[in-house]
Amino acid sequence: MAQAINFKTNQITSPVWAADFLSRDNLIPGPIKLDPTAFIAADGARVNLTAAASAAATSIAFSALGNPVPSGTLLNFGVGKYARTTADAAIGATTVAVEALPAALLITDKAIYVGAKKKIVQSGVYVGRTFAERESNLPFGPVASGDQERFLIAFDVSDVDLDPTAVAVRPNTVVKENFLPEYAAISADATLLGYLRADYRTTKGVA
Repeated sequence: MAQAINFKTNQITSPVWAADFLSRDNLIPGPIKLDPTAFIAADGARVNLTAAASAAATSIAFSALGNPVPSGTLLNFGVGKYARTTADAAIGATTVAVEALPAALLITDKAIYVGAKKKIVQSGVYVGRTFAERESNLPFGPVASGDQERFLIAFDVSDVDLDPTAVAVRPNTVVKENFLPEYAAISADATLLGYLRADYRTTKGVA
């Protein structure tokens, strides 16, 4: 089966979060590689548990969903740890019925419902990896506590499954932090906000 042609959109103007034009002096030479499995589509959802669940449990509890998760979805929480939903979960839902769990889940366990649409990684998304992951030549995912190599994405990646390469913004570039697409989540995490302000010269944009 022939693969669909993927067109990259030309971006002429700087993104709204950039405090200056993104010239070659503000960009990392050469692309970085993203991990397609770590990103979700516009209709995807992150499932972060808020309570542990014992083996054979038939429901799980999690933070409010950003998008619906349909019945029959297999949520992978790690090796040998998964849950298959037996009911639809609406936007904002915090629990869902599942088939009897094959293994216990911890409150710290997380899963991703990737969604059905294309996985677009927006300009301004903050990504990272550890030095150990860099030594192993592993790709970047959404920034997380403990990441030691961290960058903002300069331009939209139109479909990370088809082309996982991205252009990274050089550290110490001036950015309007409150205009970044994931600023609400970053600012709610003191560690990630500290990373951002250490990596870049941040300022506040005025709408």
